[in-house]
Amino acid sequence: MFNFFRKKQENPFSEFAATYSKAQKASMIGIMLMLGKSAGNINKQQMDVISNTAKMLDLDLDDPILLTAGQGGHDYLVNNLKNLNQSQKEYFVLTLHGYCLTGGENIEKLFNYSLQFCNKIGISETEYESTIKKMTLMMEKFG
Repeated sequence: MFNFFRKKQENPFSEFAATYSKAQKASMIGIMLMLGKSAGNINKQQMDVISNTAKMLDLDLDDPILLTAGQGGHDYLVNNLKNLNQSQKEYFVLTLHGYCLTGGENIEKLFNYSLQFCNKIGISETEYESTIKKMTLMMEKFG
């Protein structure tokens, strides 16, 4: 009845999320799902990372684009992410890294698979490690 008094929840990352195409957003989620399945199973913490990533990217997990991404398979996911700009690549690395850290007993497999995916979209292992180091230094400085 009084919904007009409620403030609409705005995503503070909407501007950043808008730099991705819908297919790129779905491909990021699709890669995490594929990694989890390939490594064995997807646990609750990994689903939380997926859910939070989707929220940050303004992507509803019920969006049909995710079905399209899933049906498109590995090549579809990789091809959608090959043209990420530098900040998008860094976000992707940080997201994948956080996802891998929640992998429990599958953590090593997840990191190996993540590095393979990153390499296929043009992110070297050196770039991956550099991005993680930058994040770690920033967290130490400002955290």
